[in-house]
Amino acid sequence: MKELKDKYSGIAVPVGALRTKNSCGTGEFLDLKKLADFCSVSGISLIQILPVNDTGTESSPYSALSAFALHPIYISLKAVKGSEDFEGDIKSLKKKYDSEKRFSYREVRQEKLGILRKIFDKNYPAIKTDANLTKWIKDNPWVKFYSVYMGFKARYNEASWKEWAPKDQKLSEKEIMELWADSKKESDNLFSAWIQYNLDLQFSEAVKYIRKKGIILKGDIPIMMNEDSCDAWAYPRYFRDDLRAGCPPDGFNPLGQNWGFPIYNWKNLEED
Repeated sequence: MKELKDKYSGIAVPVGALRTKNSCGTGEFLDLKKLADFCSVSGISLIQILPVNDTGTESSPYSALSAFALHPIYISLKAVKGSEDFEGDIKSLKKKYDSEKRFSYREVRQEKLGILRKIFDKNYPAIKTDANLTKWIKDNPWVKFYSVYMGFKARYNEASWKEWAPKDQKLSEKEIMELWADSKKESDNLFSAWIQYNLDLQFSEAVKYIRKKGIILKGDIPIMMNEDSCDAWAYPRYFRDDLRAGCPPDGFNPLGQNWGFPIYNWKNLEED
């Protein structure tokens, strides 16, 4: 990244607001390319986006359920290999939201995941043996824990992991890896990993395009993890579950704010 020695004009925007003619329900990663074109001719040198972490059913971009996973809502369905067989489904979903000024966050998320599942199931034999996907998973080991977690979330109808059966709430890392390797759960596990792989491809494509235009892309991240997150579930030793992050009382919030995010266990983080 080049050092910023001069003044730059910039724009800050959530990816979901970048809806184009190619979008399906909400702005997507590949829509960043259109924004880069606009910035290029407008003399805008810097783009800042809000966090793009997966937040599950929570619409706030700062309520992350993973420090690593990208949000499926930002995927371009048409750019996913094998999507051509479901062009009708994608067109119907796109048409459903084209005239809407606002969109139903949970509904769009669920419908996109539904179409992605159709693409995945039809192409499962090829996906299962895809060397590029296999390598990507090896290079991104966090996705194994995330995929097992998302499998549980689906089976428990998106409920917080603290509401799961006690046997599923507290698993060791070894037990989680055994679930990742369980042949009975292979399809569900691989589905979540495959989505993340495709999101990474699309986001990387957009980032490269932006840089090629000579524009700086500035990101944002959630500073804490949601208590209902893959990270808090899989790595409880890194969190203080007896404390919550928040904000002290002020003129706007006389009682202060409780954000519901567990505090990091700095001692254990430092030791590891």
